[in-house]
Amino acid sequence: AAAAGYTEDQLIDTSALTLWRVIKNDGTTVELVSEYVSLEDIHFGDDTSSSKAANTIAAYANFVGTLNAIANAYRNTSLTSSARAMGYSNQTEIIEEENRTKFLESQKKSPWKCTTGGSCSPAPEESEGGGDRGYEADFNAVKVANKNSAVAKRCSGTNCSTKTAKNYWLASRGYNYYSEYEFGFGVSYIHANGFTSGSNIRTYSKGRWKYFSLAYAVRPIVTLDSTKQIKVVDDGNDGTTEEKAYNLTLN
Repeated sequence: AAAAGYTEDQLIDTSALTLWRVIKNDGTTVELVSEYVSLEDIHFGDDTSSSKAANTIAAYANFVGTLNAIANAYRNTSLTSSARAMGYSNQTEIIEEENRTKFLESQKKSPWKCTTGGSCSPAPEESEGGGDRGYEADFNAVKVANKNSAVAKRCSGTNCSTKTAKNYWLASRGYNYYSEYEFGFGVSYIHANGFTSGSNIRTYSKGRWKYFSLAYAVRPIVTLDSTKQIKVVDDGNDGTTEEKAYNLTLN
């Protein structure tokens, strides 16, 4: 909870995600994304407590690393070698204390004069909270594997009787420039409609900082362990539907 800048403990049911879709198979590396999102929403930031400034600073600084840690909890260690949050592509997982000055309370002026991905000098520095576009690789891979859609649903109820499209996190930050004395630091997600989006968790405007709390689902990606012999269980399933999904086991 502390890493996410949220004051309450957050629990996840890591046994809930059991259906996976292949998004990469180049003959060496096989990556799978969860077909469904987590049963729980993960909160970042807390805009109600007396520590809301410190909470949103922690949430922004730790955002990517926290999501990766959660994704790793879903990993089957006997079949996979690694796991990551959707959108992770070597972004700074945790922004260290000495690199947080751009989004601390003492910052009263826009640290960069363009939004993440824009053109300005100096350009927003990713390692200092300037954001990134690293999520695009996973976003595009998931769309290719799923009929040009990144929509993901939450499966709930008996035998997955209820399926509801949900917003889910992308492991990516974003800096937003509005004017010399108005700017924001945001976190990224995929909207329930399948499009990428983002929301500020900290903004500076009209001479003061404002704080926000956000809560969305997670959607992990895992990589099969190439050092192990993994085979498809001979149970008659052909992988064509959810009901006939392949089952994997060690050879």
